[in-house]
Amino acid sequence: KPNILVTGTPGAGKTHFAKKIAENYGMRFLEVSKIVTENKFTDGFDDNLHCPILDEDKVSVCVYA
Repeated sequence: KPNILVTGTPGAGKTHFAKKIAENYGMRFLEVSKIVTENKFTDGFDDNLHCPILDEDKVSVCVYA
């Protein structure tokens, strides 16, 4: 099955939208921000965007394992 990554600004409804996609198409829903936070899969902090920088390699290993 394909992977669909839903991104956007805080409060836009990404989680709700992504859960509906997963439900409607029989896909697994993963909340990437929760996985990143729980496992400390960050590579610093972006001061301009005021958010952690995602370490994509660490997330990929965790998600596809």
